[in-house]
Formats: sequence, structure tokens, C-alpha cells
Amino acid sequence: MSDRISIEQNADHVGGKFKWEREPSCCDRLKLAVDDEHFIFVSNFVEGAEGSNTFYLMPVDAEGYLVRSKGVVIEHCPWCGEKINARKRYSKK
Repeated sequence: MSDRISIEQNADHVGGKFKWEREPSCCDRLKLAVDDEHFIFVSNFVEGAEGSNTFYLMPVDAEGYLVRSKGVVIEHCPWCGEKINARKRYSKK
């Protein structure tokens, strides 16, 4: 089994392929899980004008295959429990 999930979507929808406007600051593990491990994904959707992007997990089975078509939204860091407050940087158009 691969140690990474491969999801064919928008390249900037998956961690590590975008810049942060406001990095997750709750603990180092959340940012690492997005940027390096590609374990937690960041949606292009934002809550409110100054809000955070939506973070989510994609559940997989023991073989690494997706077990559902939609991710599970998370609002709090799975490691420290703090509310996620982070935002992707978007180009000015």
C-alpha cells in the first residue's frame, strides 16, 4: 500500500501546491499534514471574507482506496484540538 493518497483534482486543491496567506498556527503537525504528508486537504472554499478555508480528510480502506466520494470536514486540529484558522493565498484577478 502506498503511504500517500493520490487524488486527481485541481492541483491547488491538494496540500503542498499552494502558498499560505495565513498558515495554520495551532501546532506544526497540521501544516505538515497538509504541505508534506498530503494527509489533510484544503478546499478552495472559504467561510466569510476573513474566514478560513475548509479542511478535510479523505477516508481510505486498508488498501488505500477511497471509501467514500466526499471528504470528512474537520474544523479542529486532530492533534491539539484548537479550531483551525488558516487561509490559502489567492492571486489577485
